Amino acid sequence: MRQQLVRQDKAQQFYLQNISHELKTPIMVIRGYVQSIHDGLYPKGTLAGSLAVVMKEADRLERRVRDLLMLNKWNYESSRDRSDQVMKAEPLIVDVIERLKHRRPDVGWELEIDGQAALYGNPEQWQVAFENILDNQLRYANSRIWISVQSGPDAASDEDENAHVQPFIRIANDGPSLDAEMIDKVFN
Repeated sequence: MRQQLVRQDKAQQFYLQNISHELKTPIMVIRGYVQSIHDGLYPKGTLAGSLAVVMKEADRLERRVRDLLMLNKWNYESSRDRSDQVMKAEPLIVDVIERLKHRRPDVGWELEIDGQAALYGNPEQWQVAFENILDNQLRYANSRIWISVQSGPDAASDEDENAHVQPFIRIANDGPSLDAEMIDKVFN
């Protein structure tokens, strides 16, 4: 366990160094484009084309800041008592979809969610997890995203009233598949 904690600490330090570097690039691009536009020059030939680059870099910056905030929140959450609870999966997932789907109106969503499926944990952490996963789905989908949520078996019994079984969640899109090497590392 100690070795795993040391590896996680090193990974976190590496991640912080990388994200710090990744924050600089979009800021420099945005600043350069805005200055050019201010001077009456359009690096992409037109105002619309130049502003599209600024928006793309702002989105990239927003994702990196969200990642950094999430990492900070995980550190905070792990250092204090957790407020785990049971919540319905469907409203949480539908809320995240409603907030993200405007980014790619060309993508269709197919949902097959058992209305009784329940999640156990911190609602905000579940929301962040679904936001990250579905944001990636939008990024790589060609035209469709599928979400299936099936209830897990009821784990609660007379002897252990606090037992919880998470539902089986399957999320997929019609974009390119992950590399085999990435599949082994995706949940690290």
